[in-house]
Amino acid sequence: MLPIFANLFATLPNPRARGYRAGRYSFNIKGGRCEGLSGRRHGPHGNAISCPDVYVQCEACGGRRYSRETLEVKYRQASIADVLT
Repeated sequence: MLPIFANLFATLPNPRARGYRAGRYSFNIKGGRCEGLSGRRHGPHGNAISCPDVYVQCEACGGRRYSRETLEVKYRQASIADVLT
């Protein structure tokens, strides 16, 4: 499903003007993903040695997996993160 939505978002006027391509909407690729946890929703707690099974939500994106700039692009008032959840 991701390629379908990535292509849809890439064809919108705003991302086209910004030079965004479909790859921008992959949380595995730098540029569109949140770099806080490299595109992951959750990461290990800061003290992983004493709490190895504790994971925290990414503070940078709130678990949405994409950068702020990528989340600014909307299709019918929904970002790529909204569409995929």
